[in-house]
Amino acid sequence: MLAAFTLKPFHPRRFLVSAGPTFEPIDEVRRLTNFSTGRLGTRLANHLVAAGHEVVLLRSETAVAPVPVHAIRTIGFSTTDDLRRAFEALATAEPVVVLHAAAVGDYACGGVHVRRE
Repeated sequence: MLAAFTLKPFHPRRFLVSAGPTFEPIDEVRRLTNFSTGRLGTRLANHLVAAGHEVVLLRSETAVAPVPVHAIRTIGFSTTDDLRRAFEALATAEPVVVLHAAAVGDYACGGVHVRRE
């Protein structure tokens, strides 16, 4: 009966974790964003590192949650395009678990209309 409950050998996995908000610029002074703090992704990253996994954290430059110091690498991003490029740069043929906790903006500004008299 105990043979059914034997533990399998532990194999650390590679994780990409995203955390925090994106913002989309409207013009030089305005932007669309959200209230994500980055807390969920930060806690996930810390928990995974504590469990012995290799973690790369993609963390918003505007996240306000306490900064983790445990990930093997932390990469900052601001816009949705920045985050996409970071994910693409980290893509490998090797398996990686992605935990996408960042709050990505739903909209981007296509232009600003200036009303003339």
